[in-house]
Amino acid sequence: MTRDEARALWASSGLDYSVLTHELLHRLVSLIDAELRAKPLFRDYRMNRSLSLRFKGEKPIQAELRCRGFYFRSREAVTFQSDGFIGFCGWASDENAAPILEGFRKWVASLQRDELDVPCRAPAITQRMLGAGHAAFRASVASGVARKPNHNAHDELLAAVYRAMAVARGADALGSTLNDGRGA
Repeated sequence: MTRDEARALWASSGLDYSVLTHELLHRLVSLIDAELRAKPLFRDYRMNRSLSLRFKGEKPIQAELRCRGFYFRSREAVTFQSDGFIGFCGWASDENAAPILEGFRKWVASLQRDELDVPCRAPAITQRMLGAGHAAFRASVASGVARKPNHNAHDELLAAVYRAMAVARGADALGSTLNDGRGA
């Protein structure tokens, strides 16, 4: 996949910058990191876990994900520019861009399927609960309950996660521990 093919994939996906949330961008980071780790040539490359996300009013307008290698600390991996342009590791050759583009392709495909259980470094229960919480949060945004990406929206997301955990009570030790109030 080339950079232009990745941009065309995004354009044809029907997705927009509304999917640029911290949770979903961290999933993109995890997918790209997994692609980097899977290739021996990139064994010394990793994604930086911190990311930059800027808003204009209520809408995300820009995001930046960066990576590091054995000879640099921070370079562009993926940037979602405010003008709609998506940049992919402009510093890298086509061969070095391949794992980043593949991780991006998988991320877009998972968003199109609304598949939120993509590989992530979090425990499986956390992935399932974040996925359920994200779906509930998106529903609250669609209904107008959550309007701003602020602390209230974050609280609503956490509440949705805990509601999803209550539904999954007994599914595993973490769910039952959190729901019976006894703690670990």
